[in-house]
Amino acid sequence: MNRLADPSYLLDRLALSSGQQRGLRAAVLVAATGFLAVVWVHGEHHPWLTAVGVLVAAQAAAMPETNAPLVLLAYLGLLWLVAAPDRLDGWTLAAAALLLGVHLACTLVSHGPPGLRLDPRLLRSWALRAAVCLTAALLVWLAARVVAGTHRPPSSVVLGVALAVVLAWCGLVAVRLARSHRHHP
Repeated sequence: MNRLADPSYLLDRLALSSGQQRGLRAAVLVAATGFLAVVWVHGEHHPWLTAVGVLVAAQAAAMPETNAPLVLLAYLGLLWLVAAPDRLDGWTLAAAALLLGVHLACTLVSHGPPGLRLDPRLLRSWALRAAVCLTAALLVWLAARVVAGTHRPPSSVVLGVALAVVLAWCGLVAVRLARSHRHHP
């Protein structure tokens, strides 16, 4: 029998969680619910899709060591595409920050067994990564706002250059993270 399907196993994991883990589980729910609220306010209203999002968020918070967080992030991203595909305003930036919050909370809460308190160095490392991601999102959002303000037709050359810049940036970050992991086991 799958241990994750056993309700007593899930309840034991929740009961044995440290305060930090309970806070991170709550952060998953708060960030996901905040994202759903942004979609509700900013985009089209989809009550059933929002309800499914809340259920998936609850599952991700309860079982972060499963694939539920991945399903949650994919679901929220697809919901954004369905509900608000053509908008590029502050709500878009807020949605990106909330998605990052969901990802970060899910990653940290699934880091170890129940009762584990994460090392402050690990938390600082993840905070730095999150700050870099938020900065990159802000820069991309600002560049997109500038390009959208020119009222020019879409260009495949501009899109190609933008994707190349993002790919180069991701490569640089990946190399730097790999180097830092080799020096700090």
